[in-house]
Amino acid sequence: MLSNINYKEVLLESFHADYILRHEKIFYEVAQINNELLLLEKFHNIEPVLKELWLTDELIVLAIVYRSMFAHLALKFVRITLDPNSETYTLLNFKDDVFRSIAHSEYKSFISQQLKGKLGNKNLTERVIKARNEFLAHKNTAFTTTTDYDSEDYISFNELKDYIFEMNDIFSALTFEISNTYDENKYAKNVRESSISTYETSINKILKKVLSSSEEIVDGEPARFSSLSPTTKELLRGLKILKPST
Repeated sequence: MLSNINYKEVLLESFHADYILRHEKIFYEVAQINNELLLLEKFHNIEPVLKELWLTDELIVLAIVYRSMFAHLALKFVRITLDPNSETYTLLNFKDDVFRSIAHSEYKSFISQQLKGKLGNKNLTERVIKARNEFLAHKNTAFTTTTDYDSEDYISFNELKDYIFEMNDIFSALTFEISNTYDENKYAKNVRESSISTYETSINKILKKVLSSSEEIVDGEPARFSSLSPTTKELLRGLKILKPST
């Protein structure tokens, strides 16, 4: 990565101001997507645990929130990465303009290697865009039934997660030393890790309160805990609801 090399050394002077402007706009979009992915992944992983602990009402609420968040996240991902409109701020437009403005060929070669294969799954890209065009942003006339479509009919959670990770890789490869252009405490070189460290503790507190309300936890004897699945036990230990030895 070239994150320790000042952007003025990597890029032509004519692109400096535009690079700063667009980097900041995309940074905040990418950071928000990472935050939402973190929360969505928590919900994704906790659904089977709620079922096992008989938290039916909580499961219904979570399903509604999860479905809405998944659709919103997929829409935002397409907006910042794959939107073909040349007049929008997208990561891929940014990448093309950065490449046209790199001052030294060795930097261009290095970045090309970092980006190799990223967001290159043609089938997955087509399905994400199709979800956006036919379901998320529009109500395609092909949907003649009253049954509502779900975003995961087009793309799975794990596929979206993997593509978001690749989005992070691309943004990181296009990030040079630029921290002095941001307001204090609003920037981190590793945009994904900074998001996780900020929000993980708060999310875990909320989930702990929800899961601790289960009668399986409140009234449960140690013998009853033994029947829980290994996945559920691991999650409950991680939230310090169960002791490590349970």
